[in-house]
Amino acid sequence: MRIRGWVYVITNASMPDLVKIGYSTKDPNLRAGELSSTGIPHPYMVAYDIHVEEPREIEQAVHDQLKHKNEGKEWFRCSLAEAVQRIRQTVGTRVIYEHAWQAIGTADADPHESAKVPFICCYCGKEVWSWPSNPPKKCPVCKVYEMDRKSGYDGPRPER
Repeated sequence: MRIRGWVYVITNASMPDLVKIGYSTKDPNLRAGELSSTGIPHPYMVAYDIHVEEPREIEQAVHDQLKHKNEGKEWFRCSLAEAVQRIRQTVGTRVIYEHAWQAIGTADADPHESAKVPFICCYCGKEVWSWPSNPPKKCPVCKVYEMDRKSGYDGPRPER
């Protein structure tokens, strides 16, 4: 039986020149949330993920291709665009699902801002944008502690 999982790229605004390339059999946003509890000033965010068969093999092949840029463990000194390009080349046509949470290769975009998703207050219906790995704790309007991720949302962030 072939194992399915994600190969992902995680970024952090505190480390703008580094990307983490990893794999998981669970949602990569949960992994980013686990990392965000380590005391760093900005949350870790999934910039890109791709659902594939045998994710560990793909992750290891990409790590081998980027070994000259390795900064330790799964961290690499390369651009998000280069990391995604290497992953896509390695995966080829074996993609189950692919998602870019951040603008890839756009120099003027703030990738950490574009990774935000909507949350809805369960009481008043207020929509609040935040990172999946760092959801709002309470509604800014009614102060209720019940915010849910807007289900099924997979679109761009609206202009302000």
